[in-house]
Amino acid sequence: MDKNKQSIIFRSMHTESARYSCSVRRLAEVLKRISRLQVLTILQRTNFLNLQAKRTMKNRSECVLMHTVQVINGRHFLIEKRDAFQVVCKRKRVDKPQSANATPDITAMWQEYGADGTMGRLIACMPENPVMKGLLGICFSSEFNAKQFPYGIGVEYDGRKVDDDLEIVTIPANTYAVFTSKGKMPDAFIETYHKIVTEFFPQSAQYEYAENVEFEVYSSQDVSDPNYQCEIWIAVNEKTE
Repeated sequence: MDKNKQSIIFRSMHTESARYSCSVRRLAEVLKRISRLQVLTILQRTNFLNLQAKRTMKNRSECVLMHTVQVINGRHFLIEKRDAFQVVCKRKRVDKPQSANATPDITAMWQEYGADGTMGRLIACMPENPVMKGLLGICFSSEFNAKQFPYGIGVEYDGRKVDDDLEIVTIPANTYAVFTSKGKMPDAFIETYHKIVTEFFPQSAQYEYAENVEFEVYSSQDVSDPNYQCEIWIAVNEKTE
């Protein structure tokens, strides 16, 4: 990748960390508006609680083609290769953050989709054992322009018929760098994203940013948990000489 272009991307990624932290806070508010029955459905369908690690790895390995681990500065980064899959989501073009403040467009999306029932309809379309176990904030990086990008809120898709206002999107086969954030939110999330930008991409000898798609995976509604855990999946390419 051209170094000047890469520098622009990394600066953009820095400001996007604020966007992600806003999504985390919004997730808690959204789930409070969903009925108790819907929340129980979320917990049942995605195994948010008491998930056995052995079962999780078995389900994931059935859908993921490759698992490898990279170690940079003593930190472990998971690399996973996935075949093409589908998500169901509702997305809009939103303004790119121009500062450390999160874009209000994404804040408004989480508010709107929580209040109008969209979130519950999306959750109903989630497979029993998705690879990405939770609600997804989806950044379609391949469609960036100078001022805007498409951002979606959705889930992995189980193939059922969906309402006309929901969109089924095929995500092409990709290799992903997968990062786990664990700790108080949104601080832990911002710190993880900072390490992605300052450690993984600058120092990885094998992988570079793919400008394709990024996922925020929120696996629980309790973002107030001091040990909250979520994932960031970023499409990557292998570097060429």
